Amino acid sequence: MSWHDTRKMLHEDHRWQLTKLLDKAEKQSLFEEHVAALMHRNRTLFWRVIDEFVNPVELMTITWRDVRRLIKDDPRFAKFSSSDRVCNLFFLFFRSCFFTSVSVQKAVDMWHAITVLHAVSFICNVSHAVEAV
Repeated sequence: MSWHDTRKMLHEDHRWQLTKLLDKAEKQSLFEEHVAALMHRNRTLFWRVIDEFVNPVELMTITWRDVRRLIKDDPRFAKFSSSDRVCNLFFLFFRSCFFTSVSVQKAVDMWHAITVLHAVSFICNVSHAVEAV
């Protein structure tokens, strides 16, 4: 959910009036920090769920589709992402980190950095395309 959409919902909440002491930039910054913390927590949780359901020997050959069948009924899985593509990419990343002995915390931090770089790259590509027109 974007800051724009969230802000509309917050304006309807009676507690929104309590935030008058903060300027718009501070409110948006707090929202973005909160979303980043939630994403970090969900990614770590995702790793733990996979770790509980898939033993290390299976991890070498199992596909995301098979993992999804194993964990689909776990309520923690529903909190991660509704996008099967995102889950598949994260699973592949998890598996590669597992075999290179990267800690969960470091891998989550690396994943966050990759997603930020991907977003920056996308924005740069769009701005170059606009400049070319």
